[in-house]
Amino acid sequence: MKVAAMKPIAIFVVLLFCVNIAAPHEQDGAKPDRWRGLILDESTPEDAIKLLGQPKKDGLGNLYVSDIENWLSRKYWSTHNGKAFRNLDYEKPSENINRVLLSFLDNKLVGINIYPKNVKSAPTKESLPVIYGIPFEPVQSGTPFFQPGADPHKVLRYPECGIGCLWGIVAVTKTSFVVGGMVGNRLFSITLVSRTLQSKDGSDVLK
Repeated sequence: MKVAAMKPIAIFVVLLFCVNIAAPHEQDGAKPDRWRGLILDESTPEDAIKLLGQPKKDGLGNLYVSDIENWLSRKYWSTHNGKAFRNLDYEKPSENINRVLLSFLDNKLVGINIYPKNVKSAPTKESLPVIYGIPFEPVQSGTPFFQPGADPHKVLRYPECGIGCLWGIVAVTKTSFVVGGMVGNRLFSITLVSRTLQSKDGSDVLK
């Protein structure tokens, strides 16, 4: 009787073990503050190298966020300080990704630029909000049509683009900006940026 009673317990333990193993894989979907276990404001260059190996390039440079650069502090603008960030540049880090550029400031990850390998099968402006679980709004010619905290009831029009038209879409979360670079209706790049870089310029004069 004791052996028979222990069988359900043993099965439960095995199932629980399997669930714990599977859980990380279920969390591997796209998220606005991380990529493949590398998390904005937490991960270090050493974490990236441990996960992805040595990058193709490792050096100081810009943060590539032209569509929302005016949302960031001026000291991070490419025209003001082109050597503020340590950039680790990876070529073909996975089967579906052609390039990833990781940007670090004060030894913490603050920017992730991801370039899918096959644009023809990349997400669209309709699918990207579903993939990340957050709403996106259009950006065109480097000028955002909205700002963080703007009127959520304002209806914004997407640009009328042909196949080769370049434009962007942006989403805002509590911890990050998510910028999608679009060719026509297909994503050619996605950039995750820490909101710790958001402009607070001039705040000192209010103290």
